Amino acid sequence: MPTPTIIDEAVRTAGPQGASPTADAQVRRARVLARLAESDALARADRPAFLREMTHCLADTLGVERVTVWCFEDERSRLVCRGRWEHGVSHEGGEPALAATDHRQYFAMLRSGRTVGVADTRAETGFPVAAIGGDEVRSVLHVPIRLHGRLVGVVRHEHVGVPRRWSPDEEQFARSASDLLSLLLVAEGRASVESSLRDSEERYRDLVETMDDVLYVVEPDGRVTSLNRAFERCLGWSREEWLGKHFAALVHPDDLPIAAVVQERVLAGESPVEVELRFRHRDGGWRVGELRAAARRSAGVVTGVIGVGRDVTDRNRSEARRRALLGIAREVAGTLDLDRLFERTLGPTVESLGCDGAIVFREVAELE
Repeated sequence: MPTPTIIDEAVRTAGPQGASPTADAQVRRARVLARLAESDALARADRPAFLREMTHCLADTLGVERVTVWCFEDERSRLVCRGRWEHGVSHEGGEPALAATDHRQYFAMLRSGRTVGVADTRAETGFPVAAIGGDEVRSVLHVPIRLHGRLVGVVRHEHVGVPRRWSPDEEQFARSASDLLSLLLVAEGRASVESSLRDSEERYRDLVETMDDVLYVVEPDGRVTSLNRAFERCLGWSREEWLGKHFAALVHPDDLPIAAVVQERVLAGESPVEVELRFRHRDGGWRVGELRAAARRSAGVVTGVIGVGRDVTDRNRSEARRRALLGIAREVAGTLDLDRLFERTLGPTVESLGCDGAIVFREVAELE
């Protein structure tokens, strides 16, 4: 197959029909490009809508029978039609896919990544007319589509009738329109990434909000900036009551020195740090929290403290009761002196039960 006309940036050859267009034609093309650049479909990254608008404008402005947009797939081994304007009607695809194994010369031409103009398909012996829709197509202009510099497709402008040599201004106009399509693909990719990020954020938020443990974020100055729903379940306060406030007001006064040391260690880069602290419940009581704190980083710099905490009050009480019962059992096994036994076991019993005191009743007969 003879090499088709390659439109080069430096050297161009134009026939009679390739003469410079009139000033009116130049103005018209500039206005069309401006309208496409301001398209709502482009702003929304709505590919089908923009393809309809773009192919219509290209066909109407260049006066061609058909404009089709093709995208490479399977490592450029297939071309799939994504948009088509023909006979004044827009179509989404509708063209059969082209395989490189069936059109090797055509794919080799397109993979060059250059603007390729064919003035007369019948004069180009061996030109794969089957790949461009048949004998009725007389002239074709292929303009590459790039995404981040990589060839991803081609816009094909198909002229029916007498041979046509594409003018430099026509080629530049078609390339500019293709550049707008590249911008849409970039925006579409960005929108896809943003959508994925939103989905990930929603999944993360759902996970955080359904956790049994408290998840918190504290700034270096001690202000609480994030709390999940478990905080409300554990301490009875609403999150809004504590966001923006210093964590110290929640911590038992006797535990504040420990809390301050943990904050300093984590901000100095030591993490994770585990500690137990007592926290004030909304009902006025105190709950024991087991915390695991780590440094929160941004670009490698520590920007605060993020941690997980769980209420271990009931667990600690159960362990204290178990230890008290074991101690009482040892005392009972080691003495028959009831006075000594009561003296040694009442204290641990009161402490493990969390009560203020205990009274022992003995039968009068036993005392006599």
